[in-house]
Amino acid sequence: MALSNLQRQIAFAEADVGRPKVEAGEARLTALNAHVEIETAPERLTSDKAAWLLEGCDVVLDGTDDFATRFATNAACVAAGVPLVSGALGRWSGQVAASRARPC
Repeated sequence: MALSNLQRQIAFAEADVGRPKVEAGEARLTALNAHVEIETAPERLTSDKAAWLLEGCDVVLDGTDDFATRFATNAACVAAGVPLVSGALGRWSGQVAASRARPC
């Protein structure tokens, strides 16, 4: 994360610049609600790793900004029957979608 884009990444502060997002995000969410269980995986999600990374998940939150990762995440969620909440921004607008596909 860079200082220049913190205004659109509200989960992070200036003190988090240079820190892995997975660590900073976990700390921020735990500070908001200590009863939430968060298990981080500091791995890039690819189609090869997706099933392993999603194993045991109750829900997947996707805020990635590249199509390959979005497609791999969606395919893994469909295969595992795990609900997916996906959010995206485009200049001045945003969208959020939630879905739960049943495995074929």
